[in-house]
Amino acid sequence: MTVSHSSPRAEIGIACVAAAVAIVVAAWACGGGDILTGRPLKFEGDAVLHAVVAKIAIDDRWTWQSSRFGAPEGFPLAAFGLQLPVETAVMKIVAAFTADPVAVLNGTWLALIGIAAINAYAAFRLLGLGRIAALVCGTLFAASPHAYLRNVTHLNLHAAFVPIPAALSILVAGGGISSLGRRQFLAAVAATAVAGFGYAYYPFFFAILFGAALLVAFLRGRHESLRRGAVCLAVLLAAGAANLAPTLLAWAHDGRPASLDYKRPEEADTFGLRIRDLVMPSSASRIPPLAAVGRRVESIAWPLRGESRHAKLGVAATIGFLIALAAVVGWRPLVGDRGRATIHAAACLIIALVIVAVPGGLGSIFNTFVTPQFRCYNRVVPLISFLSLTALGTWLSAMFGRLPRWARMAAWLGVLAGGLVEQDVAAAIRSRARETSSERCELAAFVADVEEALPDATTVWMLPTTGFPVDRGSGVMREFDHAKPVLFSKRLRWSWPVFGTRWERLADEIGDGSTRGSVERGRSAGFDAIWLDGAGDAEIVAAASEAITAAGGRLIRESADRRYRVYSITALPSDERPQASTR
Repeated sequence: MTVSHSSPRAEIGIACVAAAVAIVVAAWACGGGDILTGRPLKFEGDAVLHAVVAKIAIDDRWTWQSSRFGAPEGFPLAAFGLQLPVETAVMKIVAAFTADPVAVLNGTWLALIGIAAINAYAAFRLLGLGRIAALVCGTLFAASPHAYLRNVTHLNLHAAFVPIPAALSILVAGGGISSLGRRQFLAAVAATAVAGFGYAYYPFFFAILFGAALLVAFLRGRHESLRRGAVCLAVLLAAGAANLAPTLLAWAHDGRPASLDYKRPEEADTFGLRIRDLVMPSSASRIPPLAAVGRRVESIAWPLRGESRHAKLGVAATIGFLIALAAVVGWRPLVGDRGRATIHAAACLIIALVIVAVPGGLGSIFNTFVTPQFRCYNRVVPLISFLSLTALGTWLSAMFGRLPRWARMAAWLGVLAGGLVEQDVAAAIRSRARETSSERCELAAFVADVEEALPDATTVWMLPTTGFPVDRGSGVMREFDHAKPVLFSKRLRWSWPVFGTRWERLADEIGDGSTRGSVERGRSAGFDAIWLDGAGDAEIVAAASEAITAAGGRLIRESADRRYRVYSITALPSDERPQASTR
C-alpha cells in the first residue's frame, strides 16, 4: 500500500473537503438547511434531553448546573453524569450565532459530523491510506447510519473523536505504532485525551480496545508496541477520570440521587449488540432492494430488540467487516505487508469488541461483578465501523492501485457516492419534518404568550410530576414532554426535572399537586404558577385541576388545542379566595 505525501496545507484542505461533504450530505438527508434555524431533527424522548443541554449551555456558564430547570433547587446536571465538555464548548460557539436551543443542538450535531470526517481522514492517513482513500473512508465514517439513527436522539453518542484512538489501537496491535514520529505520536495521544473527555461509554470502550490491542501485541511478541500502547491507555483513563470529577464532587456535596439506581446487570443482554442488526440494511435505505431486505428482517418479532436495531454499519463498512473476518480465519488479501498487518489487527479488535458486546458476552459478566452502568453495548458500533472501514479502505487501495489514475479516481468516487446514498437512512426525520416543526412553533408561541402574562423570574410548577432520568410520562404524555416548553422560555424558572437529593426531599414534602394541601405547600415552597399538561393521566389531571381551583389558583392562559393550562397561584387576600372544599 503506497501512501502519497503532500504538504500540511494540502492535507488540511482535503480533510476540510471531507468535512464539508459530510455536513452537506447530512443536512440534505435530514430535509434541508432549516435544521439550522430550529426545526427539530427529533422532538421526543432523549433528543429533547439533549436540547435541554443546549439550553443550559446558552443560559448558564456551563452545563454542570442549570438555573432555569429544576426550580426551586436548580438542575444539577453534573450529578447525572452527562459530562460533555468538548461538546459544550462547541455549543457555546454555535450559540454565538443563535439563541435557539434546537438550532444550537442541530448546529452542534453538524459540526461534530464535520469534526468526525476530519479526524477520520487524519486517522486513515495515520494508518497508511492514500489521500483519496482516506477522504472517501473518512466521509463515509462521518455520515454513517449511526449518525442518523443514533446521534439525532443521543448527541452524546456522536463519533467525532472515535477515529484517532481506534487508529492507535490498530497500530498497537499491528506493531506500527513504534514507527510514528515523536510529534505525530504526541498529537495522536492528545487527540486520545480529548476522546477520553467524551461521554463515559466511549472511554470505557476505548479502554477495552487498547486492552485488546496490548494483549495482541504481547501475544505476538511486539514488545516495542507495549510501552506506547500503555501510554495511550493511561492518558485515556486519566482523561476519563478527570471528566467524572464534577459528578463525584456533586455526589460528595449533596449525596448520590436515588433516582440513578435504575440500571440492572441483566440489561446488558437487552441492550447488547446483535450481529444481525449490525450487518443487515435498514428498511429506511434509499435503495429499494436493500430496503426490502431491511423490512423483511425488521418484520420479525425478534426478542429484546431494544436500541440494537439502530446499530447499523451500512453496506460499505459491512463489506469491510466481512473482509476483516475472512482475513482473521486465513484469507490472505492481495495487499502489502503493512496492509495485511493493518487488516489483521483491525480484525482482532473487531472480534474483541463483538465478544464483549453481544448478549451473553464478556460485557454481561463485567456488569454482573463490577457495575451495570455500562449496559448498552450496542453503542460500540462506531468503533466497529471505523475498524471495518479500515479493512475496506486498505483492501480497495490495493485493488484500485492497479488501475490507471483516472479509473482509480472514478472508482473511489463511485464508492463514495454509492456509500453516501446507501447510508442515508434519515427517512423518518424527513417524513416528520412538518410535524416536528409545527409542534415546536406552536409550543414556542404559547410559551411566549405565557411569559407575557407572568412576571419575570416566576417559578412554575409543572404537573403531573414525572421522574428523571427515567421519565415514563403520564397518560399520553411522552417522556421529557415537560422539558419542551422550558426550551423556549426566556424569563421563567421551571420545576422540571425533580432531580437531586435536595429537590427530591422537597418534592416528597410538597406532594404531587393533587390536593389543595399539596398546592398550598407548593405555593409556600416558592412556586408562583402551575403548568398543567392535559395529556397526563386523566384522573391525575382532574384531581390537580380541582385542587388548584380549591387553593385559589386562577387560570391565566390555555393553549389553542386546550392541552396546556397555566394557573397563577400567588397568594390572594383572604376575602378574594374562592371557597372550595379540599379534595
